[in-house]
Amino acid sequence: MQYIVSAENTTYFHWQLELLIESFKLHNLEDNLVIILANNETPKFGNFFSNIMNHKNKFSHKNEGKEIGYLPLNRIDAIIHALNNNVLKYPFTVIHSDMILQKEIKDIDNKFPCVFLNTFIENKSKIKEIKEELQCYLDDIALKTKKDRCEIPEIPFISFPIVFNKAFEYISDVFFQTLRSNLLYIFEKKGPDFPCELAAWELTLTEVFQYYKVIGTNMSSSLLFDIENSNFIHYNYGLPPAFHKSFYKYENGTYLGDAGPYETLLKINITQNTNYMQKIIKSYLN
Repeated sequence: MQYIVSAENTTYFHWQLELLIESFKLHNLEDNLVIILANNETPKFGNFFSNIMNHKNKFSHKNEGKEIGYLPLNRIDAIIHALNNNVLKYPFTVIHSDMILQKEIKDIDNKFPCVFLNTFIENKSKIKEIKEELQCYLDDIALKTKKDRCEIPEIPFISFPIVFNKAFEYISDVFFQTLRSNLLYIFEKKGPDFPCELAAWELTLTEVFQYYKVIGTNMSSSLLFDIENSNFIHYNYGLPPAFHKSFYKYENGTYLGDAGPYETLLKINITQNTNYMQKIIKSYLN
């Protein structure tokens, strides 16, 4: 299994990637991790380079997400870039930079072309808006092509990690190019404040598969929980109020708080997941 992560070439992502790589190193899986960096000329701060500099499978591409004002486009471009350049093979898993590996992904049922962590959106008005927008788009396609109408599946929505099995390969080119086109279409119509990436995934899965099945799987958990068997710890929600990744964007070399991200995380150990995070940090600093 390979794993791919897309990130901008900035200090904000560097400190996250250093921990991500370290977690893969502890499992002797660093060669399975593919890092795709979107070019960025902003100044780099801090000393978050050692793992990145020595990482074998890292590549760069044009930062079109920054150009249009919607960075999630880079994630799709990264997958397309990696597949087109034969640096990514099936099966593979798409992850985020603000994750650390806790357990290798194994034993995913191959009869499913893709498997993802399902998530629920609490904002019901946002759910309604997303579904209505996507259903209008699908109805318009059905009218133009004279095909049968298909419906957007019920919530829950997808979230990362997403596993793409070998069975996905036969529709790979069509799917990811359609995903990219759908994201750009939704972004142009709704703007950056709308969850365009999420909506594009939902729309493309429905378009390509007509329907899809959501299966429950415990691939990711937050720092706030005592879950030892999840594959990844995803610290996107942080440890409020003391720690959140957005405190450490290093814009102009500065960050919020009295200490850097690693030092702050080493002060808080309240769950099994924070304990594992501290294990990764200590390994990295040593």
